[in-house]
Amino acid sequence: MEPRRCGVHGLVVGADDRCVVCRRGDPAAGAAKTSQEWPLVIALSFFAALLVFSGGYWLTRKLATNNTVPPVAPVAIAPADSQPEPEPEAPTPVSRLPQTPRPGDEAQRPPEKPKELSTEELERLKRGVKVTMYMTGPCTLCSTARAFLRSRRYKLSELDIDASPTDKVLLEAVNPAASVPTFDVEGKILIGYDRQILDKAIEDAARRSN
Repeated sequence: MEPRRCGVHGLVVGADDRCVVCRRGDPAAGAAKTSQEWPLVIALSFFAALLVFSGGYWLTRKLATNNTVPPVAPVAIAPADSQPEPEPEAPTPVSRLPQTPRPGDEAQRPPEKPKELSTEELERLKRGVKVTMYMTGPCTLCSTARAFLRSRRYKLSELDIDASPTDKVLLEAVNPAASVPTFDVEGKILIGYDRQILDKAIEDAARRSN
């Protein structure tokens, strides 16, 4: 018959079911005296490990939540081969060009010197000036002026205010006194007859038409 052995140390036990090590007071002796206590020891060890694992997992999650670092905004980094934007160049001075004459500039220009005309050319132009004379039949100055104008072969138009009420209305429009003779030399009104003044007005009108 095989002797009984200690369930903890595997040694042969005596009459008190204890081996030599158990009798020496080994602390592990009280952990489990027989093999029947091993399932309980294993179960307790499993629950202890589960509690330690659960507590460690909960502590780790809490620390991770408290130490969460706020996200950092991304910083745009230019590529290594990018070129810096060139600075704007200063405008190139533009040389002044001759300006095109604008409407109204003619009024700022000095008047051009009138073209010199020969006596024959001036007389020819004077004969093209239209002269209108307001007159009446019994008017001595009107007759004298008529004779002068015709002797020079000037273009004369006579309006008799006694014969035509319309001509009288036209005379009153340029000469409210309606005195005769009254001359209209290309828009210039002359009241009364003066040979030199009348001839000068005709000459001025001839030069303007050149």
